[in-house]
Amino acid sequence: MNGITRIRHSHMALPLLIVFSVIASCQAGVPDGSPVREEEMDVSRDDVRLSGTLTLPVGEGPFPVVVLISGSGPQNRDWDFDWNGEYLMGRIFANDLARHRIAVFRYDDRGTGKSTGQGEDIRDLTQDVLSIVESLRKKTVIGPVGLCGHSLGAAVALHTAAACDGIDFLILLSPPLVTGKEIMLAQAREMPDMYRSSKEQTNEEASLDGMEFVRSIADVSGDDQTREKAISIFVKIFRYHSANSTADDQSTSNDAEERLRKDAQNLVEHFRSPGNQFFLHYDPVSDLKGVACPIAVLFGEGDRHVKLDVNLKPLLDGVTQSTISNFTLKVVPEINHFYTCPPHRTKGQMYPGVTDFLGRWILNSI
Repeated sequence: MNGITRIRHSHMALPLLIVFSVIASCQAGVPDGSPVREEEMDVSRDDVRLSGTLTLPVGEGPFPVVVLISGSGPQNRDWDFDWNGEYLMGRIFANDLARHRIAVFRYDDRGTGKSTGQGEDIRDLTQDVLSIVESLRKKTVIGPVGLCGHSLGAAVALHTAAACDGIDFLILLSPPLVTGKEIMLAQAREMPDMYRSSKEQTNEEASLDGMEFVRSIADVSGDDQTREKAISIFVKIFRYHSANSTADDQSTSNDAEERLRKDAQNLVEHFRSPGNQFFLHYDPVSDLKGVACPIAVLFGEGDRHVKLDVNLKPLLDGVTQSTISNFTLKVVPEINHFYTCPPHRTKGQMYPGVTDFLGRWILNSI
């Protein structure tokens, strides 16, 4: 397959079977028009209702099933990433894997679409996934159950698999294998525009502001001085990015300035919540060490959100300390965090061959 051929090797000797597979053909393993069917499926846990779609191959089954777990930010079941329906990563996964005779359950995140509830605490999301797995296992059409998590969803998948012996396989797409604090520090270095507060500011200065903000919100002391430091950084950023301001004129009315400060305070309080503090200090490798089921890990070489060079060593360290005997690592050239790249995204397409590779990996691993 053109593109998915470059595999990064560690110099470590791993005491287990590691499959570094290379796909030689870009031809899909199944016809694009293979029939699939869909069922609406709701899962309730306490006062939360998760509404989703179960995509099934045509036939009697039982079929292996993949539970798709989205990354950070509220996503609907199609994972459109606020791109106005231009690229629907979740729907593509569901339809493509179903054509490999693999069922897929995808669902609206809490408080999104038809789902209720709120919050992104990894611990709560893990309990949601466990409830979904329990519901799926009651269906006679369902066989082995696996999880496929993207970005933060990969951390949720790992946390779930470590808490449940009943997960049969695991797919981690761009998984963070360091703490949330380390992820955000890396993003500040890689994407300074996220923290830019003036036109004249250099990339290095913007990155330094970003890293100072991350350290402030991750400071477990949370004292007033640390909190004020984080607020002041984002007041400047919000002022610069305000729709009513320009790089040449940053003056604002007292009311507007008060709103900017309130927005910055709300952002800091958001990161000071118990769920986000757990994310900032949670080490996914601690869960990876406790997982034994087959695992496939994919990274995009062009991913600036979850970078391979930051996560590769902790990933391999965790695998060597686990009892995993079936581990596949693949690095896909060109693609970004969302497993596409121009011109594929503008055509609503995932990078060719990703789902075909994963479909064959699942069937060979269960």
